[in-house]
Amino acid sequence: MAYNRFRYYDPNTACYLNSDPIGLEGGSTPYFYVQNPLDFLDPFGLSSCKKNADILRQNMLKEGKTFQKGDAAAHIVASTGSKGHWEAASRSRELLAKYRVNINDAANGIPLGC
Repeated sequence: MAYNRFRYYDPNTACYLNSDPIGLEGGSTPYFYVQNPLDFLDPFGLSSCKKNADILRQNMLKEGKTFQKGDAAAHIVASTGSKGHWEAASRSRELLAKYRVNINDAANGIPLGC
């Protein structure tokens, strides 16, 4: 048994003992550990899938951005998140729209090391 910030994790079952404290925004499996901890980085626990991160990474590579081994593509303005997180980022999303920058454009991404 291990305490992992806000809840206890049981490595024998690969599950948490209680559901994700973020609620339904935590994804379809609120008791499980991340889908792939080696392939996807979500430091704030706000993303429930990596589809946008994969699209962002491909767009960044097309624009010539480089990644070090283990780096993830991170959105500067979040692509997913909890309701409160989205509300806090609304001004940033408005600026992206004003300058016609898609949420997954390379201009909205940075390589983020583990």
